[in-house]
Amino acid sequence: MKRIMLVLLMVLCLVPVSAFSEETFAPMGNYRVFCADGLYGVQTLDGETVIPAAFAGIQPFAGDLCIVEGVSDEECCIGLWRLSTGEELLPCDYDNIEITGTMVIHGSAYSDEGRYGFRNHLYDPETGRMVLDDDAISEIWPLADGQLFAVEYLLPEVGTVTRVAAPDGTILLDEDCQAVDAAPTSNGIVSVSRIGSGDDERYYNTAAGQWLEGSYDTAWPFADGYAGVFFYRPRACYVIDETGAAVSPAYLDMASDSVSLQYGKGLFAVRQEDGWYVIRVSSGADPAVLLGPVQTVGDPRYLGNQVFALSVDEGTLLFSGADSRQAMLAGVSVDYSYACFIRNCTLIWGHGKKGFLFDDLSVIEPAFDDCVEFLGDYGFVEIDGLWYPIDRSGHVDMSVSFPDVSISDDWNYYLIEYADDDVLCLNPDLEPISRRSFCDHG
Repeated sequence: MKRIMLVLLMVLCLVPVSAFSEETFAPMGNYRVFCADGLYGVQTLDGETVIPAAFAGIQPFAGDLCIVEGVSDEECCIGLWRLSTGEELLPCDYDNIEITGTMVIHGSAYSDEGRYGFRNHLYDPETGRMVLDDDAISEIWPLADGQLFAVEYLLPEVGTVTRVAAPDGTILLDEDCQAVDAAPTSNGIVSVSRIGSGDDERYYNTAAGQWLEGSYDTAWPFADGYAGVFFYRPRACYVIDETGAAVSPAYLDMASDSVSLQYGKGLFAVRQEDGWYVIRVSSGADPAVLLGPVQTVGDPRYLGNQVFALSVDEGTLLFSGADSRQAMLAGVSVDYSYACFIRNCTLIWGHGKKGFLFDDLSVIEPAFDDCVEFLGDYGFVEIDGLWYPIDRSGHVDMSVSFPDVSISDDWNYYLIEYADDDVLCLNPDLEPISRRSFCDHG
């Protein structure tokens, strides 16, 4: 670790000098970013140029695709290249490009007769075809990690409506919806709130092209074959399977605040009169009770990787549905806004300080002003306004510090901001892999 830290220290010491004219970046697969005359490009490990050094920044690669950040006299714009062919797929004419699954979402601001807005389009980099490019589309976002897409239209006669599309642009649900959602393991089933249906929510199986039986006041996304549903009057929660049939008795409540994470593996936290339970549902059998009843202070939280946090009088009770392990964190609470065991760890609070909690229920005690989660073997902690690397044993490397640290939107790398709009990208091993320029895209 010390060798890596010293390399980082040397790189950061170059920040004020000649705009990184001597930068060297660690490889990303068979390619690496390089710098020439203050601009950035990509080359093979043998030094062959794939993307010319003509860009203000290069985003870390996504498979065979690379997003480049161009620059003009007044603004920055984004483009897309294919690494294996050295081919420019999209010129630097876009305000935003997002690679999701096998597809690319790109968008730009527009001005039309005094009206201003933002248009998104869906692009297939394999065929070079725009598969969704209707000017009525105001926004596109991925569902189920890019297995499906929500497409928002602005229609003069209706207003804003949302529909569901396949990656090839085929509209799978051609109804006016106000909300749709799907988790990565939903098997193509989306939860839907249709315009004009009141507060009812339903499920649509995009693979089968049909609605599931039943409507609900709240319909949480499916994960691994099951979903939680909720009725307000009379108040009741159930677990249903992919046919829409209930596979559990009625419960008074179901913990549901980690909506973006979802349960999975048949696990749910549910409440009855005597307290909260962790259950596992399966086909052909009654739900198995893994934990409970537990009297809690507030709802349990699901943290991913089959781990639950239950706030009790003594502190936080941790429970693993994988093997029924338990641990008590006395005087410590989980920072639920960072529920990300799916990304190796989450953060905990105690006595005004932060620490780390891992999915094996081990902890690094809260002793820091702030923390940034682990992406691999290292995370970051803030001490007196500066950020330092920390390893999983809890050792803080004080030999190098950073002014500001965050994690990329895709949770693949760290961002080290060293000047306005200038950011150094570090991989999970804390090696510099690229430089980005966060310009104002209007």
